[in-house]
Amino acid sequence: MTGMISRRRMTAALIAYLVLICLSCFFLWHRKLDTLQPIYVLNIAADLFGMFTIYVLYNCCLIDVQKKGSSELFFFLTLLNIAFVGLFTDACAWMVDGIPSLRVLNYIDNVFYYMCGTLGAFVFWSYVVSWTRTDKKIILAGKHIFRVVTVISLILILITPFTGLYFTVDAAGVYARSTYSSLSTIFPAVMMMSSLLTAILERNKLELYQLTAVFLYTLTPVAMMLLSNLVYGISLTYAMVTLVLLLMYCMFNVTQGRAQAVAERDLAVATAIQQNVLPRIFPPFPEHSEFDLYASMTPAREVGGDFYDFFLIDDDHLALVIADVSGKGVPAALFMMVSKVLIKNRLLAGDSPELAISAVNDQLASGNTNSMFVTVWAAVLTLSSGELVVVNAGHEHPAVRTA
Repeated sequence: MTGMISRRRMTAALIAYLVLICLSCFFLWHRKLDTLQPIYVLNIAADLFGMFTIYVLYNCCLIDVQKKGSSELFFFLTLLNIAFVGLFTDACAWMVDGIPSLRVLNYIDNVFYYMCGTLGAFVFWSYVVSWTRTDKKIILAGKHIFRVVTVISLILILITPFTGLYFTVDAAGVYARSTYSSLSTIFPAVMMMSSLLTAILERNKLELYQLTAVFLYTLTPVAMMLLSNLVYGISLTYAMVTLVLLLMYCMFNVTQGRAQAVAERDLAVATAIQQNVLPRIFPPFPEHSEFDLYASMTPAREVGGDFYDFFLIDDDHLALVIADVSGKGVPAALFMMVSKVLIKNRLLAGDSPELAISAVNDQLASGNTNSMFVTVWAAVLTLSSGELVVVNAGHEHPAVRTA
């Protein structure tokens, strides 16, 4: 999804939002409030509030790089776009209504408004399916069915200006619902109920905030659509949807923030553990004056795959290990811990460096489906003679400086 969500596109959407908000305000000023019915003014005010809210939400998504590129963000931004268009077209519908010269614009505006209902329901259903990652055949089969039905529903909306199927605009520029206007809400309602049913069937795969969001986003528009069908003049569907989207964003941020705090705490513990398993006391063997030893490691991230080790095998033999695991972060740190223990155990058991590294290689290669590897330089120093036996498994050769 990363390719679908770029800062350039999000910034362009924000500019478009701002332009449409300014256009709405200009149209409202040009139309004059005193020429509109009070219920129209209420609807337009709610639409403008919703547009400003979505503008702020979109800015938050642009700033919030934590979730950038995720599938959840992609669907959420799509829902924001649909809701914004729905709010804008709803506001314009009330301002152009009753103006004969804007009859064509009234038709176009309402076509987009009706399409937003269908697209919003389909995108939200896809959102829920993405959340659950369901493998149920009946739900997966619904993907193809709903795509076809969505296209059919959009075609019916597009031909409405010519057929008067869902609405008409008379010569005076006045919008009116047709006898079959309620049919336009059936498909979105079915999609919403399908989203709810999917969430219920797959509730074990959803977080609490996701279940809450499904219930709110599903029931709120359905309730408002039923209300608008019963009472002409009330049009607060997208304003209420915007409030639900705002609540979804807040719940999503709280949940992500909590998860991030847990992850940071666990990472801090992992960092402390990794630092503690490496020798850190210097001089390490004060009873041995014939040699001096010091080591340090600074990982590129909080934890990493580089490690060193040294220990006395017996009073006359000192083991030295320098290694680097492929990759970085937690996976490399885990592989590093295993490698370090295996190498140390082999050398302490009396294996030569060659035998020890060969045996550890066999152990690490067994079941290594991720193809991780570690380069190792290991040596055993005989203190009494100064003899150094070395084995190098793909590591950089150390620099030797003589007196």
